[in-house]
Amino acid sequence: MSNDSATALALEVEAEAEAEEYPNERGEILLEAAAAWQRAGDGAQSRALLEGLVAGGGHDACYARVELAAQLFEQDLRDDALARIAELARDPALDEGHCQSAAELLAQHGLLRESLSWYDRFVARLSPDRLDAVAGEDGWLSFESVPLRGRRKVRRELGLPPDVTDEIAPDPPPNALENLAAGFARLRKREVVERMLIFQRAERAEAARCWPDL
Repeated sequence: MSNDSATALALEVEAEAEAEEYPNERGEILLEAAAAWQRAGDGAQSRALLEGLVAGGGHDACYARVELAAQLFEQDLRDDALARIAELARDPALDEGHCQSAAELLAQHGLLRESLSWYDRFVARLSPDRLDAVAGEDGWLSFESVPLRGRRKVRRELGLPPDVTDEIAPDPPPNALENLAAGFARLRKREVVERMLIFQRAERAEAARCWPDL
């Protein structure tokens, strides 16, 4: 067994134990275990975990559908991947986070019109209060601002004129992301850290999608 596989197996055993201890977070824990198996090169084990989540239904099943579609795209099984995305569109547990994940996945594979339809699903699920928050002074830091900028980018690549939603999607200030990354780097080098940013488990996946390079 390779080191990566051994690590993935250990993570799955730990994940199963953690899922028993925190049953309300079971789906998210097993999604992390499936990702570990995929990184280890064992797609079959990863798919088994994801298919189990799909069979169980609910919020995490929708993320599992997106992950399965991503694996199929990587295998050049485009029609099968799109079939998974079509299943997602019919899932009653669908929410804006799933819409964002599907939109980003489709954009990565050059399916811009399909991606835009999922970004539009995302926007349709945002309340007026959340849109107002994005338009505020620090709106570029909000979770919502990332998919809104992604939507604007897809629309530009499709040659579409800006719409109202494009206009409110804020760009980060100059060098903002670089400065944020540098700040994290400085914190990691300090011997004593007085304050640190913590994401609860339910927020970690969203944070990783919004700031994948940090």
